[in-house]
Amino acid sequence: MDGSDELGCENAVMCMNGSSIPIDLKCEGNLNCCGEQPDCRDMSDEAGCPVFMCMDGQTIPAKFKCDGADDCKDGSDEEDCPVFLSVTGPARSPVRA
Repeated sequence: MDGSDELGCENAVMCMNGSSIPIDLKCEGNLNCCGEQPDCRDMSDEAGCPVFMCMDGQTIPAKFKCDGADDCKDGSDEEDCPVFLSVTGPARSPVRA
């Protein structure tokens, strides 16, 4: 009744099972670092997220397209990407942080 259950939720995602995770883990497509479980054990944090379909049919989170790393097993997520020219070095693709 006092709203205390909503404190801190603006930076969190509620999982279907009632637990919550930091909002930056939504749609990131990874397992957590240590337990090898999805961020939300029911994977509800990955529901409705944009995906990229690799040439071999595999899907990856859309934000992994053109990030400088081959996330598709066939490498198709790094094809036809924009190239940035550097004043001091060779052309390169953007790199994931």
